[in-house]
Amino acid sequence: MKRVLIAVAVALALLAPTVVRAQSNAELIAADLDAWWAANFAERGLSYSSPRLEIVDQPGTNFCGFIDVFEGPAGYCATNRTVYLSTGFLSPDSITGVLPLISHEWGHHVQNLVDTGVSTPMEAELQADCFAGAFIQYATESDWISPAVGAMALQLTQSAGDVWWLVPADEAIHGSQSDRAIAFMTGLHGGLSVCGF
Repeated sequence: MKRVLIAVAVALALLAPTVVRAQSNAELIAADLDAWWAANFAERGLSYSSPRLEIVDQPGTNFCGFIDVFEGPAGYCATNRTVYLSTGFLSPDSITGVLPLISHEWGHHVQNLVDTGVSTPMEAELQADCFAGAFIQYATESDWISPAVGAMALQLTQSAGDVWWLVPADEAIHGSQSDRAIAFMTGLHGGLSVCGF
């Protein structure tokens, strides 16, 4: 009788629909970022709350009520404390692409939680790059990512710098390619304290 019950249990388990979904690399990165920031806030005696991560796969989906996430690869909305990642630009499993994007956007969440001393949009963007560099250094030292992945994160961050002659009518708020690389490397080599946290 015991064997019959075991066989029935195994058969039911095999036939039941799978409800467990594998986490994407974006979700795993977000979990690591969240734990790292929570620990850093706790070290400083600060209160921390987690943002949400939303992976968007439909064009026309807005965040903060007006920005289509398919116009950019990622964004942060302070009003609902959500980091958005668009599948229109990359797969949520692309570690080299997702890692610097989510790390940067998480930096904006930190700026939303505490006064980090920034006063202009460009300062906020470059500080978020610095925070991303600090996290990526931590991930490299923890052997969670290889130094090669860290170097690719720097390249992606640098490549996203404002290029005034491509969109001269747009306000340059992210910093030039060299500005972004310097901010990222500042965090990479100096940690959060040199980023203003």
